[in-house]
Amino acid sequence: MKLKILALDASSTCTGFSKFLYDETTKNYEFLGTSNIKATDKDIYKRFHTIHTSFVTQGLYEWPDQVVFENYAFNGNRVTQLAELNGVSAQFMLFSRNPLHYYSRKVLLTLNKHMNHLGDPAKI
Repeated sequence: MKLKILALDASSTCTGFSKFLYDETTKNYEFLGTSNIKATDKDIYKRFHTIHTSFVTQGLYEWPDQVVFENYAFNGNRVTQLAELNGVSAQFMLFSRNPLHYYSRKVLLTLNKHMNHLGDPAKI
């Protein structure tokens, strides 16, 4: 069986994500691609709406079997907004019955480098 894994790097201005398939029999990962959702409105709630709408239209709530979030660092002046974005995203994923996992950026970069051999996936 292949698990569908969605890895999220949540941001209030540009949320990046990668998709993987994990073959439980062979223990191999297949990298399916990386993309992002840009939200540029000055109103944070309009940005959240843009991100949510993009998740809906791209089927990101229904697609994965497991969801991995980057566990964000507490720095800068947008910690509250980012925490709220992660909370809203996690809530929608839970409503879709997706298991959630939180990992540090270092762990996700190591995983991504191992998967696609591209290094740090820059947000496009």
